[in-house]
Amino acid sequence: MSTSTNVTPSSERREAVIGGTLLVAIGLLVLLVQNIKTESLGLLFLPALGGLFLVAGILGRQVGFIIPGGILTGIGMGVVLTQNPALAVTD
Repeated sequence: MSTSTNVTPSSERREAVIGGTLLVAIGLLVLLVQNIKTESLGLLFLPALGGLFLVAGILGRQVGFIIPGGILTGIGMGVVLTQNPALAVTD
């Protein structure tokens, strides 16, 4: 018994383009964080990475990118909200 999937060449190409674009965007983000020495940019790394995964999941219509995108964005926003001095709770 064989199962076949209906994968067209155009959908394979779209997945390859989205994957390649995601890798380039992650590389540019890492390069930006390393070369610009600010604390706030480092704090925004996880939410930005999660956002990239969410965009890739939405454009590629794949839940495999949306799940880690949601997790990374949630953890990253938690870090940003707890480390931001303007949002700190003072007694």
